[in-house]
Amino acid sequence: MSKNPTSEQRKIKDLINTGQLSNIKLAIQLVEGNNIDFDFSEYHELYSWLRKRKKYTKTNSIAAKILLLVNLKRLNLNHKQIRTIPVNLGLLKNLEELTIKKAHLKSFPKGIDEMDLLERLNLSDNYLTKIPEFTGKLKNLRSLILYNNQLSDIPETIGELQNLQLLNLTYNRIEILPESIGRLSKLKSLVLSKNKLKQLPENLGKCKKLSRIEVHNNNLSIIPESICQSESLEVLLLDNNQLISLPEQIGMLKTLSEIDLSFNQLRKIPESIGKAKNIKILYVAKNDLEILPESIAELKMLKKLRLSNNKLDSLPQTIDNCILLEELWLEGNKFNTLTESTGNLKNLKVLRLTNNQLSKLPDTIFNLSNLEELHLGKNKIKIFPDKIEQLRKLKSLWLYGNQYSEEEIDMLKNLLPDCVIRE
Repeated sequence: MSKNPTSEQRKIKDLINTGQLSNIKLAIQLVEGNNIDFDFSEYHELYSWLRKRKKYTKTNSIAAKILLLVNLKRLNLNHKQIRTIPVNLGLLKNLEELTIKKAHLKSFPKGIDEMDLLERLNLSDNYLTKIPEFTGKLKNLRSLILYNNQLSDIPETIGELQNLQLLNLTYNRIEILPESIGRLSKLKSLVLSKNKLKQLPENLGKCKKLSRIEVHNNNLSIIPESICQSESLEVLLLDNNQLISLPEQIGMLKTLSEIDLSFNQLRKIPESIGKAKNIKILYVAKNDLEILPESIAELKMLKKLRLSNNKLDSLPQTIDNCILLEELWLEGNKFNTLTESTGNLKNLKVLRLTNNQLSKLPDTIFNLSNLEELHLGKNKIKIFPDKIEQLRKLKSLWLYGNQYSEEEIDMLKNLLPDCVIRE
């Protein structure tokens, strides 16, 4: 069939694309009865190719083959060793979901730009080096997953995918994102971890429905202030970058529930963090923090706080305002004493204090009736008070690297018979 189809050829194609057997039979009759130049061989070829991989029932009827193809809605070719796709997948007019993983693909398969109804496209674990410009024509696309390829950039046309909700480009080589990302008004999840990003688009905050941003393991030194204008952001994963500061307006993220800033170069957390009152998980391990903002104590929904491997020597006196806190990680800091109010964290289950300079614990610690794990290794503790027996739910006690005696260990074993003591 010619590149510029005649009106008769277009009519045949329209009849086929209805997906109705009666119309497909009519199309075949019109072609055969009127000697219309129409190439059915592509359907034979595509059916034969797919049959080898999907175990379709063999049929000799061209009408039945076409019916199966044009009505196919989901096609999954995972784990098939397909080095090339020699057929036109564009014949699958009603396809809504296409997955081709671990197939050694070096380019997008032929015909994807003709799949007007495609909603989900997953070409992960291949060798793709570029996203073609025509991808922007897939107006119904809601999910684009190109995890673990060899992509180095993204075309501006990505911004034309007005129905896109999930964009996952993890494990690629991307250094920069186009500004057109800011036009993805329905985008909910942006996953770009393990790339080479040095910055994010300034207009990213225009994606008002964005609820999840994953950009860990990149080369980011700052994040755009516009992110703080997000009205829906719930999860922000920025760990393993080169961040030296955070936007002062970070407290404007009223819907934020989880933020990971671990393994960066932060020296402080903005005081405004206390205004992001829905935060339940806050990780800032392995940075250069010397002091915490007092406002952290205003995070009353906080359940997990990880501050390991910084330069901290104290917590805010009002830390006990975080009444729901279940995990507190403080190992690898400079604590020589612990804030008395820490003992008021009645829901605390895990307290990690390994590798500090503690010589004793405040008596209030033994009020932590729900504590299950207590990590005290590599400190300067010699003696434990009998009150430790009040920690009746304690399952694990780490003590290695302290200065206790054998008698002290025997005493602890008697006081805590159900606890595993790790010397």
